[in-house]
Amino acid sequence: MTKKYWLFTYFLIFSIGASPIFATDNVPVSHFLYSKSGEFVELEDGSLWSINPSNKKTLQSWSPGDPLILAPTSSSALLGYPYYISNRNTESYIYVSLHQKPLQRGANTFEISYINPNSGNVTIYNGESHCGFIVNSKDFPLLHGWEVANPILVGLNDNWIAKKDFLWKHNFILVNLEKNNFVKASLENN
Repeated sequence: MTKKYWLFTYFLIFSIGASPIFATDNVPVSHFLYSKSGEFVELEDGSLWSINPSNKKTLQSWSPGDPLILAPTSSSALLGYPYYISNRNTESYIYVSLHQKPLQRGANTFEISYINPNSGNVTIYNGESHCGFIVNSKDFPLLHGWEVANPILVGLNDNWIAKKDFLWKHNFILVNLEKNNFVKASLENN
C-alpha cells in the first residue's frame, strides 16, 4: 500500500503518491533516486549530492526509483549539509550538500527561462512545461548572479522556519544548481 503524505499549501491539501509530484501548475516537487554510492546520491536530473557520513546506514535501505523530496535544514549543527532529502518509501531522510550540478540537460532538468531579480519573478522550464514563481522579497539579494539557463531543483520549504512566514506563503524552495544557493518562493498568481 502506498504511503500518503500531505502538503498544506494555500489551504488546499494534495495527496502525494509514489510518482513524481506536480502539486499544482506543473510544480515538480518530488524527485527520484537515480543511483547511490556510499558517499553520494544522484537524482533524476543528474545532480549529485554528498551525504552526511552519519547517514550512510540510512542510505542502505534506499533503492533506485524511490520518490524523494528535498528541503532545507534548519539546524546550524549541520554545517556543510544545508538540505535534507526524505525518502517517501522508507520514511527516512539523509542530510546532503550539492556536490555536482547536472552535467547534461535532460527531460528531468529544469532551468531558468525567465528571471527578474527586481520583482522576484522566476520561471523554470524543462522542455515541456513552464512553472512561474514569486521569490520571497527577503531573498531578492540571493538572486544576484542567477541567469537564464541555470539549472534549478524545486524542493519544499517545510521546516519550522517556513512556518514563521505569514500563512506559510513561500512553501517552495528553488535551488540554483549552478550557484549552489536557494530562495524561498510561492507559485505565481497565488
